[in-house]
Amino acid sequence: IERFVDSPQIDQIHYELGQAYELQGIADQALNHYKAVNTRDPILSSKVKLSIAGIFAKEFDAQKALTAYQNIADTNPEYARDAYLKMAQLYRNAQNYEMEIQTHGRALAIDQGKSLVTNAEIYFNLGDVHEVMGQMEEAIENYLKIPAQCADQTAWVVKAYLRVAKIFEDRKDLEGARVTYQKIIQLNTDESKYAQERLDALKKK
Repeated sequence: IERFVDSPQIDQIHYELGQAYELQGIADQALNHYKAVNTRDPILSSKVKLSIAGIFAKEFDAQKALTAYQNIADTNPEYARDAYLKMAQLYRNAQNYEMEIQTHGRALAIDQGKSLVTNAEIYFNLGDVHEVMGQMEEAIENYLKIPAQCADQTAWVVKAYLRVAKIFEDRKDLEGARVTYQKIIQLNTDESKYAQERLDALKKK
């Protein structure tokens, strides 16, 4: 660090050192380097803030992590979805499912920006939390929003159909399961073979 203190890349160096220490599980050193970053680059700034909040979460200081993520969402809208997704996971860990649902809803309400978090991922998470809560109709509704609204995201579409088919099977709606497995087969993905096997098995019932 002393050799590069005047380097225009000093903030990036601190960030990468923070990443390295974090990977080694040395949280205090990682935090020191993250906090040393003093940049006007909004992308790097957002990455640093997300990393700091992530350390808070790993250290089981959930409230501090939630506050940090909320600050990111408020001040860095391009990465707000990332922050909300992290917050939702903390609520899931605490079994606060209602707040998890609300947080995913807030993520959906804003533009994706530079975030990699898509609507499909959020809808899947919403389906999953409703499933955990035993609210199967709401789960199916959210899962099916993925093929309806995000049909180009094939991987998420397949994951959603598999969940829906499983719900149908569990409640003995064999026709619903058959129709859903058929849709997976038509997508011609790696999961299509499994869907065909399940469809063949259901035809025997």
